[in-house]
Amino acid sequence: MSITKWTKWFIAGVLLTASAVMPATRSSAAVSARLQPEYAKWGQQAVDYAINEYKAEVIDYAYEGRFPAANGAVDYRFRLWVRKASREYAVRIAVSVNPSTGERVGLKLTELQ
Repeated sequence: MSITKWTKWFIAGVLLTASAVMPATRSSAAVSARLQPEYAKWGQQAVDYAINEYKAEVIDYAYEGRFPAANGAVDYRFRLWVRKASREYAVRIAVSVNPSTGERVGLKLTELQ
């Protein structure tokens, strides 16, 4: 079976595109950070807060979305299923972020019924 001219061009294009997206000189950490969704950083902070400050074990995690908040900030909301003192239940953590600076301005935890 012979490789057609089109197939050669296609393969060359894929290789060039792949090398442009993930050059060999980039570290895997830099590539994985670039491929993470926008909310990943805030989700990690929500989970860390539940573990460290709320003293709960996080069993499951769901991103609920990005919502407008007071003073021009945005809330990234996460629903976590936690275990605390042998009791399992859901909590919502809203991480408020200033969109112009990218800095966290608040964090609010609410237990869900």
